[in-house]
Amino acid sequence: MADDLRFREDGTFTIVQLTDLHLGGDKDNEEDLRTLALVRAVLAAEKPDLIVYTGDLISSYSVSDPSASFRRAIAPAVESGLPWTHVFGNHDTEENVTREELMAIALAHNTCYSQAGPVDLSGVGNYMLTIQSVASENPAAVLYFLDSGEMAPESVGGYAWIASDQVHWYKQ
Repeated sequence: MADDLRFREDGTFTIVQLTDLHLGGDKDNEEDLRTLALVRAVLAAEKPDLIVYTGDLISSYSVSDPSASFRRAIAPAVESGLPWTHVFGNHDTEENVTREELMAIALAHNTCYSQAGPVDLSGVGNYMLTIQSVASENPAAVLYFLDSGEMAPESVGGYAWIASDQVHWYKQ
């Protein structure tokens, strides 16, 4: 599936990057509705070759059903029928849901290009996607996606970071 990402005949490849939507709550509120309307408008105007969510699609803290919030966050991409992919941010799985559960929701959609990634690597969602050139089957670009984690160890405090095993994987 991922190998069907290809530069256009004019040599372009358009990516719409969406980050920090922070959809929250157990149902849409006015702010979430405005955010989703804006995302839909951007997708309609840009008609991208790939939609990339780069973390914090939702805020799961104090939300009883973060899976529903996640489904609302990805709905514009799913509805568009365009290829899309994502990585998690620190707020996506703060409470009541795991990265594995959210990844399973994403992967249930045939236009989702996300991957759980190697199980022996820190995080969920470490992977790469290649974009083929116009005229051949050779990759013209490679996009890397890394899970930046959730929370740092309590002794450090704050949010997590990309781990050294992920850096090693990337270098390889």
